Amino acid sequence: MVLHFLKSCCFQKQLPNFKTKKMNNKYQFILFFALCFGLFSCALSRKPLEISASTDQCYTSETGHIYDSLLAVQKSSYDTVGGGVLVSKRFSRRATAIAKDINVYPILCEYVRMESQADKDNIKFLLVRQELSQRIALANNDLTSSLAEIACEKARMMEAKSSLDGWINRSVARVTVASIVAGAAATIAASAVSLAEGENQTEQSIAIAGAVVGTYLGFKALVNKRKIHFMHPRNHLQDFWEEKAHSRIFSPIIWNFVSKTFTLKGESTNGKKEVIKKWASSNLLTKGDAKDARKEALLMGAGGAYSSDELGVRINMFEGIEAEIDLIKYDLKRLQQELILGK
Repeated sequence: MVLHFLKSCCFQKQLPNFKTKKMNNKYQFILFFALCFGLFSCALSRKPLEISASTDQCYTSETGHIYDSLLAVQKSSYDTVGGGVLVSKRFSRRATAIAKDINVYPILCEYVRMESQADKDNIKFLLVRQELSQRIALANNDLTSSLAEIACEKARMMEAKSSLDGWINRSVARVTVASIVAGAAATIAASAVSLAEGENQTEQSIAIAGAVVGTYLGFKALVNKRKIHFMHPRNHLQDFWEEKAHSRIFSPIIWNFVSKTFTLKGESTNGKKEVIKKWASSNLLTKGDAKDARKEALLMGAGGAYSSDELGVRINMFEGIEAEIDLIKYDLKRLQQELILGK
């Protein structure tokens, strides 16, 4: 009864002008294939997704660097020669280095010189100590604000990635359903032709068409390459990648720290170089690799159409920067501890 209905609806009513079975069967094949193509074509749109998180920017103060502890410190006439000898005895190498990075070394020299005079109740000594403590606190705040911006950028990327992954999952589900429907429709149509007309050629043609459509849909589900627009005109990765002498994004305190040369495993390096090495060793992005040219242009530019994997790469690269900046916290804490307790 069902097959009789399919035959009467699909083959007789829709094709009144076809006189021969041969033409009838050919039309049925073409119609079936066209219907299947229309079923899945809308689900395979290539238009990149757009959401607010992928275009909004994290709020930053354009005048923030004016209040940076490195720029705010005044030139002093403190003796850094005689005081420097005392500092090297009173403080560790790392505490001394971070004092230079945040530009409080002259004040530290004066503090140690006055401390050595054993006149800790002197009002001038107390004022120098207070200024030194305030500068270190301001450096901590500078560090916190930069890390907050990085955390905000990571949150944007994670939200964009989550939206894209959800979009892809829904698309894959629709394509999977379309594949099942196409296969089922092909089987039913082929069976209807076989039973109604007793011919194998049309039945085989419809079965082949259904198999082709089902296979294509399954393949599209596996290689879904949908993307999302993600813009970053304020690009934190670029300053590290290009190893700039000065940064317009990161605080001078941070940039002094990551630009400072040190020896690691017998080689001269700095924080910027180490971040780039970690990106390469983690297969995120390798400098000078022709295979990464397109990815480099995307990551180091102002933004564009990102895949889910590319957003994952960018998130991991930000985590490498975040880990490097976090090292400053350890050195600042050490300077504060030694200031209070000594080595």
